[in-house]
Amino acid sequence: APLQSYEVSVNRATENLNYYVSGGFYDAEGIAQSSSFRRYTLRANTDAKVAKWLKMGTNTMLTYEEAEQADEGEPALSSGSWTGTGVNPLEYMANNPVKNKKYKLISTIYGEVTPVENLTIRAQLGVDFSHSTGFGQSYPSYIINNGDGSAGRSSTDILNLTETTTINYRLNINGDH
Repeated sequence: APLQSYEVSVNRATENLNYYVSGGFYDAEGIAQSSSFRRYTLRANTDAKVAKWLKMGTNTMLTYEEAEQADEGEPALSSGSWTGTGVNPLEYMANNPVKNKKYKLISTIYGEVTPVENLTIRAQLGVDFSHSTGFGQSYPSYIINNGDGSAGRSSTDILNLTETTTINYRLNINGDH
């Protein structure tokens, strides 16, 4: 099955700013009829020294995916043979498609303060969010569906948040760490 994959990135590092940004595209046709997978990705990592006592940054990834597949329905392959209704499996898959889409965001942002020498306070917030939708249908004109058509849609949202605050103090006793 045909496959395409492309990625481009840009990065740079200076005394006060480090960044990396990339984007990608992936497209594959499945080996089964009416199946495919497509993904777009964007990633950005940034660390900035805003002041002598303050650093800030983020690591962020955004993804969008589309997947097409056939509803397996009643007929199925068993031991390499088609079982069930005796209908052509390729015809069945073409008349009972399923499509899925997913958006995903994973991001962490942080701020790090050094108010006095050897004391570092870091606050970090993490987000993991995904939104998925699925759509399936069966055409009433397809003879095996006995004149009954159906359509269904599902939607799922998941959100996870994390917050971390750390305080570090480095103490040097007699020149040992």
